[in-house]
Amino acid sequence: MALTGANARTLVANAYGKDLPNVLGGPAWIDSDKYDVVATFAEPVAARLKSLSSRDRMEQILVMLRPVMEQRFGLTTHHESREVSV
Repeated sequence: MALTGANARTLVANAYGKDLPNVLGGPAWIDSDKYDVVATFAEPVAARLKSLSSRDRMEQILVMLRPVMEQRFGLTTHHESREVSV
């Protein structure tokens, strides 16, 4: 799996299944710095992923992205509800 030229806000939104406007806060570089993510999987994991539907495969890959974001960026998250006007 490879993702190129993504900013940190996009990576967080993808990893947690959120829309970009719902990812709030973060340091100034969250939107400006670009990252390339190249993931390789051990054979047993790759075989398991291949057996999944494309939707389930992508969901599992994004779940695996979360700890990488926590380790590499020191990412911490919390979920909250907000009232907004539409």
